[in-house]
Amino acid sequence: MILEILMVILFILIVLLFMIIIKPLNIHVLFNNNNLDYNGEITINHYLINVEYNFKNKTIIINLIYKSHKIKIKTFNLEKSDEETSLENTSKEDITNKLKELYPLLKKAFPDIMELIKLLTKTCKFNTSKINANLGLNNNNLTIKTCNIIWAISAPFYPLGLQVLLTPEINKFLIKTDIDISLRIILTNVIRILIKIFTNKNLRNIIKILRN
Repeated sequence: MILEILMVILFILIVLLFMIIIKPLNIHVLFNNNNLDYNGEITINHYLINVEYNFKNKTIIINLIYKSHKIKIKTFNLEKSDEETSLENTSKEDITNKLKELYPLLKKAFPDIMELIKLLTKTCKFNTSKINANLGLNNNNLTIKTCNIIWAISAPFYPLGLQVLLTPEINKFLIKTDIDISLRIILTNVIRILIKIFTNKNLRNIIKILRN
């Protein structure tokens, strides 16, 4: 009798897990910044759950959606980490030096990045989405090299509905973006992407540099 009950519970859990994974995750990202002054929010919807994250206030709000109404379940206020405080005090020279260090790794890992992009094109289904960006690094050679990589990475997403307009800024330092992205993520492919990242040394090295 106990075994039968456990089997039924296991079956129910498997069905629930399958239902969660098979349904796409709906995400809407609004973000804008001018150098290190930024603002925006991320909204995630999945079944009856709505999650909202505000970049400026560092808050996560979890809502229950019932008959087109939002019922607030929980609010989390995130304190700034030492990493974020350090980022706010980062100088333009620090950012340029970081990108100088990052560029050789991006170049070396470019084939791996493009394989990852192919997986992402099968994972992300975009509604009308756009990214407008201006990039200047006080180093014209580095600016153009970085823009070339971004153009190459973003190109496969154009047919999927993501419009990326990137303008190089010459002889100035400027990192400015205006992002409005609405997409659905196929969760079954996310596992493949995570495996790809964590089993690839080049991609792990890039993440390590970005975190430092």
